[in-house]
Amino acid sequence: MLHRIEAELVGHPAFGDAQCVFDRLRAIVLLFLEGASRNKPFILALHQELRDGPHRQAAAVLADPVVLSGLQGALRRDAKPPLDEAEELFAATLRHLRDGPSGPPTAIGCLLQARPRCAPHDIALWDPALPQSLFKRCFESNYHEFISNHHLPERVRLQRPRPAFVEAVERGSDLLAALLPQLAASALAHLRLIGVFSAEDSYHTGHFSHLSIASTMFLHRVYLRNPWLVADALLHEALHCKLANLTLIRDIWQEGSDADDAPRIRPLWRRHQQGPEAAWPVARAFVAFHVHVHMALFFMRVERLEARLAGEFGAPPESFREGLRTALYRAGYLRQALDEIGQPFGPEGRLMFAWLSGMLQQLSDST
Repeated sequence: MLHRIEAELVGHPAFGDAQCVFDRLRAIVLLFLEGASRNKPFILALHQELRDGPHRQAAAVLADPVVLSGLQGALRRDAKPPLDEAEELFAATLRHLRDGPSGPPTAIGCLLQARPRCAPHDIALWDPALPQSLFKRCFESNYHEFISNHHLPERVRLQRPRPAFVEAVERGSDLLAALLPQLAASALAHLRLIGVFSAEDSYHTGHFSHLSIASTMFLHRVYLRNPWLVADALLHEALHCKLANLTLIRDIWQEGSDADDAPRIRPLWRRHQQGPEAAWPVARAFVAFHVHVHMALFFMRVERLEARLAGEFGAPPESFREGLRTALYRAGYLRQALDEIGQPFGPEGRLMFAWLSGMLQQLSDST
């Protein structure tokens, strides 16, 4: 039963299959660049390189954290930065495609690369000591803007990676693949870069990602001590990266669903939190719903396979004991809350919500 659910989660042609996502993203970007190339020969040249060049290199560039983040606003028709300000980025991307080494340009120079056996590509570990470049400057600007906008403490600083970090990421991905081989490969296809951060022990988040920093996750170095925590974090944040890509190519949101006066959802597990973070807009609630459905499957597999895997990876942390119950509860709560406020999605968002709701029901029936 769980194998069938996993296969459906990764095989859905619109919302699951990673290759279908990237093929559609490439087609949409090519269409956008073709329209933007009027009187701009270098944008036309970029379009031609992405269209006619090696498919693997085009995919790496389009999934790059800076390139994709630069395209996001334009693809959403609210360009930030405006197209004129993005021209320097497009020109640098063209130079990389013509003369640079293979791989995402933001990761060039990152000497440490994790090579998960289940992933279709390497995953770079961000190095803050990289020489200055346009891609580094844009990446760090996006990161600091995110930290500031979300009121994260300044002590959340990115560290230089160490070889032990690479080993920990690869070990965690091996564990994830042992639990969910199809889902591990599909989710990690959306992840290109990992930033390792340090923070005081009081900092409550062990990992995070955000739409404004595409194809990237950030992981607390303490998590790297335990492969179960790494596997959990990799899947969780890679799924966020996947949904961010889906929002670029699918009509997920209804116009105005994120307006100040739009309905919001206050998760019961955050009822003690104050301020705007205590009530979620529809988009954030849906992001959480999407990940909790998948994490319910993850924790079901943990419960069934932990004894078999403990010899190689050690025992799961005590916090995993409540993982399945928590994931099912939160997914169910968010499904009901989204349904009660009228499912304010676009046409494809409604289809995705219905599909995920069906997956959740199958998971619930499997307990």
